[in-house]
Amino acid sequence: MISVIIPVFNEADSIEQCLKAVAEAPYEKQIIVVDDASTDGTSKKLLGLRDKMGFTLIIHSRNQGKGAAIKSAQAVVSGTAVIIQDGDLEYDPKDYPVVLEPILSGKEKVVYGSRRLKKNQWNSLAFYLGGQMITVIGNLLYGIRLTDLNTCYKGFEAELFKKIPLAEPRFNFCEEVTAKVSRMGAHIVEVPINYYPRTIKQGKKIRPIDAVRSIATLIKYKAFKP
Repeated sequence: MISVIIPVFNEADSIEQCLKAVAEAPYEKQIIVVDDASTDGTSKKLLGLRDKMGFTLIIHSRNQGKGAAIKSAQAVVSGTAVIIQDGDLEYDPKDYPVVLEPILSGKEKVVYGSRRLKKNQWNSLAFYLGGQMITVIGNLLYGIRLTDLNTCYKGFEAELFKKIPLAEPRFNFCEEVTAKVSRMGAHIVEVPINYYPRTIKQGKKIRPIDAVRSIATLIKYKAFKP
C-alpha cells in the first residue's frame, strides 16, 4: 500500500479533480489530505467529499504552511511507500509508477520526480532559474547530483520517511527533507515526470521570499546530525 500526502491551502477549484486523479492511481492507497486552514471553501468541500472518497482528513485551525501540513500527515502514514501530491493539477498521478516502483521493489529508498529530465513547460524564466540556483546550492553543500530539488513529487520508503524529524513549516520542506535524508545517508534517485505549471493568477503560491528561506534552510541543516 502507498500513502499519498496532499497538503492543501485554498484549492477549492481543483481539489476534487485532484482527488479523483489520485484515486485512479493503480495502487492500494491511503490518501491523507491536510487542509491548512483554507479560507475559500476548500475545507467545506473536503468534508463533503471525505466519506464518499474515503480519505483521511486533517484540518489545521490556523495556516502554518506546506511543511507543517506534511508533518501532520507524517504521524498517520501507514503505507510502505509515501509520495507528496500538491492539491493543484501541476503534477499528474499517472506518474506515480515511475516514482514509486523503485521504492516498492526495494531498489531505492528515496526517489524524486524531476521536471528537468524531460521537456516540460515553465510558468516563468525567473521561476525556472530560481529553482536551478537552489538545486545547484543544494548539490554543492550536500555532495548530491540533483536536477530538481524543489519538485513536489518526492517518494520515500515509509520507514525512512517516518524517521525524518521535520521542523520547517513552509515551502522550504523541500530543502529540509533533502538535506536531512542526505545527511542520513540515503541516496536520492531522480526519474523524469510531466509538469503542467500554473501562474500566480491561477493560484501558484510560491513567492521570491521562499527562495531566500530555501537557501537559508540548506545552509542551516548542513550541521544536521541524524
